[in-house]
This record gives sequence, C-alpha cells and structure tokens, in this order.
Amino acid sequence: MTPTSYLELINAFKTLINQKQDATMRAKKRYVVGLEKLAFAASQVADMQKELEELQPQLVISAEENEKMMIVIQRESKEVEVTTEKVYCPKCKKKKKTVYAIIMTSRLDCSEPLLMW
Repeated sequence: MTPTSYLELINAFKTLINQKQDATMRAKKRYVVGLEKLAFAASQVADMQKELEELQPQLVISAEENEKMMIVIQRESKEVEVTTEKVYCPKCKKKKKTVYAIIMTSRLDCSEPLLMW
C-alpha cells in the first residue's frame, strides 16, 4: 500500500463516516420531532378529555330536555292529526271550510289583530 492510496483510503473512510453521521442525525431529528408531536397530541387528548368530563353534566341536561321536547312534539303531532282530520274530508280529500279558515281569511280584512286559540 502506497502512501497516496492510504491517504485516499482515509479520505474515503472520512467521507463514509460523515455520510453515516448525517444519516444518523437526520434519523435522530425525525425521531425527536415525532416524539414532540406525540407529546403534543397526548396533551391535546388530555385537554379534550378534561373538557368532555366538564361538559358531561350539560349533556345529561340536554338529553333530558330533548326527551321532554320529544314528548311535547308527539303530543302536538297528535293534535295536528286531529285537526287535519277535521279540516280534510277523508273520502274526497278536499279541504273543508272551518271556523279556523274563516278566521284566517277575515283576519286579512281586519285592521285589528285577532286572538288565536
């Protein structure tokens, strides 16, 4: 081995070491960035879980209000069905003239508001 080839071998070895060190540093940076993102995501999940626990009582209250509203809607739907049966003739499917319809047409002619019942 000549001194020139030995120096070339040392330079090649230095180049290879530098390439491997760069690759290792890039991998380390990716690993560190990944860990930081995982830590950030974990903190966000903890915050959201805390917020969810705080909102749980409101969810229960909203569910109860929805149940009450559904009962009211069902009751009113039955009332609407009864009114619809009164307004429409089931055999001929034509609208009957009811007191309500008369009031609605006369209401347009009145200057004073009529009370609805």
